[in-house]
Amino acid sequence: FEPGVFNGSAITGYQVRVLRGGTATATVTCPSTTCTVPTPGNGPGSSVEVEVSAVNGVGVSDPVSISGLWSDVLPAAPAGLAVEPLVDGLRLSWQPSVVPSSSSPVTQYVVGVGGITRQVAADATSLEVRDPSLVAEVPVAVSVA
Repeated sequence: FEPGVFNGSAITGYQVRVLRGGTATATVTCPSTTCTVPTPGNGPGSSVEVEVSAVNGVGVSDPVSISGLWSDVLPAAPAGLAVEPLVDGLRLSWQPSVVPSSSSPVTQYVVGVGGITRQVAADATSLEVRDPSLVAEVPVAVSVA
């Protein structure tokens, strides 16, 4: 977050409260504008409100808040990326990402071949990318995320 004005007394830290359903679940004192706070879980079903107050020699400011915040656990990257040449492109295949039970599900994969990007459904495990710019024996970067 961005610090506000300090009204004649330097800011010495911040008080951050995490609320769920109007009830505080955590209060953390932070020395700077970057801070780690605990959340009750991951995904949109565990969204919280976060209030931030500045602290200085005069006291604690009124809080500013934002609601609807949630954290998530990222799944592992797809594994086993394989590339097969085609006459005018490449066929990519991969193994699906391992998704932890505390994570939101994978909704799509983003496949990159050279400067070409395609989005495919989460149940896809391969894609053919055909384009005149993909010339045989010319190396290109490929990725699946």
